[in-house]
Amino acid sequence: MANAHLKEFTKGIFKENPTFIIMLGLCPTLGVTTQVVNAIGMGAGVLFVLLFSNIFISLLKNVIPNSVRIPAYIVIIASFVTIVEMVMHAFAPSLYESLGIFLPLIVVNCIILGRAEAFANKNSVFDSILDAIGMSVGFTLALLLIAALREGLGAGTWTLFAIGSFDGVIKIPVLFQYPIRIMTLAAGALLIMGFLKAFFNWKTGRKRGKIMAYIGIVITYIFINNFILTQFIGLCPFIGVSKNSESALGMGMAVTFVMGLASLITWLVYNFLLVPLSLEYLQTLSFILVIAALVQLVELVIQKNSPALYQALGIFLPLITTNCAVLGIALINITQGYNLMESFTAGIAGGLGFTLAIILMSNLREKLDLQPVRKSFKGVPIAFVSGGLMALAFMAFDKALLSNLLG
Repeated sequence: MANAHLKEFTKGIFKENPTFIIMLGLCPTLGVTTQVVNAIGMGAGVLFVLLFSNIFISLLKNVIPNSVRIPAYIVIIASFVTIVEMVMHAFAPSLYESLGIFLPLIVVNCIILGRAEAFANKNSVFDSILDAIGMSVGFTLALLLIAALREGLGAGTWTLFAIGSFDGVIKIPVLFQYPIRIMTLAAGALLIMGFLKAFFNWKTGRKRGKIMAYIGIVITYIFINNFILTQFIGLCPFIGVSKNSESALGMGMAVTFVMGLASLITWLVYNFLLVPLSLEYLQTLSFILVIAALVQLVELVIQKNSPALYQALGIFLPLITTNCAVLGIALINITQGYNLMESFTAGIAGGLGFTLAIILMSNLREKLDLQPVRKSFKGVPIAFVSGGLMALAFMAFDKALLSNLLG
């Protein structure tokens, strides 16, 4: 069930992006993207209208007669568009003027009526909400990308909302002095849309497999094969440093840095030094030397820039050298046959999984310290019990989930 809900949400962002995949809502996409602030405003307006129209149409799907459903849907959509117009006119008049005719034209935005007809009138309210948010986020991201390119290249600026002393305009060096004016015109909009569509076609056709592989590695080492909660690797700092959140975060960041960099360097050492010289039997020795050097570097940086954190981490900071997770990911990268970037991705993801687990534990332990826990369970015993419950929760993440997410 959770997998299905997640797919409903993400489909509008990736697989069924309304702009680059389904090719709907192109009028405002090209019409308002002369400035980034217009893209943000239009995206917010479409999110509001699509969300509430989906909710109402899903609620009324068994009430509205099939023979008059289209006029009924348009009335619902137009009502919410009117609300957006009135609110924007009252609180953001400059944005209201910039969007111009494209704001009331949200009523006939193909995405809104399309989702009502294709989804909201056939599905539950919750699924309709997920569909609306996902489609709106996908539409807004597309608007932002096009607007950033058009305004950046055509005017040399990115215009946002003015806040305090910030006038809302970010000037891009070189492009501000030598803008490509055509990009802010209709011809520029069509050119950029054409090139972006070609890029997404190429990316979908040739790169989807690689991207999905990297996403799979990230999900695997953060959730499915979390080093601490599923593989019992790196338990010493997990228990020793998780007494407060600040120390836990510092340890997590240090371990993530070491795991990522160690994954890169050990892969290079193995493939360009040990293998060519037939010295593979020295991999453990060489890997631990690399890790020790990186830990020494991290220790020096933390000691110089954050003495309080250095004191809080204590002996567990140099003991990152012997943290099973660090050497473990270096060995896993080799046994799994990962390439350089896959190894780096696995290292960072493993570190993030470690960080997630230790921060969750630190928050639990801080709250448990305020609770009337039996004396015999205070401290480490209740930490292990809490870890066991966390591990049960992480059992919900499995390879079937990964398969469903990545199609």
